[in-house]
Amino acid sequence: MEKVLKKNERLKKYEIKFQEISVDIYLPYFSKIVIPPEELMKKTAVVQGFKTPAPEELLILKQQAETERKNSIKGMKDRVDIMCLLFSGNINFKRYNDLLEKHRLTAFKNRLKEILASAKDEFYYLNIKNPREIKKLKEKYRKLIENV
Repeated sequence: MEKVLKKNERLKKYEIKFQEISVDIYLPYFSKIVIPPEELMKKTAVVQGFKTPAPEELLILKQQAETERKNSIKGMKDRVDIMCLLFSGNINFKRYNDLLEKHRLTAFKNRLKEILASAKDEFYYLNIKNPREIKKLKEKYRKLIENV
């Protein structure tokens, strides 16, 4: 299995590929992400054997990526990932809101509501095609986001 590690100066990260899997590596004092990597390491979760940031931090990081590339194919993928995280049921919206305030990212909350409200193709990629189900999901998560 060939592993290729590349430094991405523009995005301030390293990237490694294992066959079809891409992994982004963010380092303290090099990476420019909205939550410092050293803080991300304090609150983690294990997902399928991988240590990852907690769901709320992961959602914020995905939002940062979406903001930086929203008008591209990768931006669409980011929005699908954001919705997948929302619908997972693992987001503590109070904690998410507290993190936004702590890191002065309150605009992310409005952007999250915009992503949800304008989502169309994103639901298709999540294999959610029933208009009634889409409407119910949008309403449910709009309320969860707003009522924090």
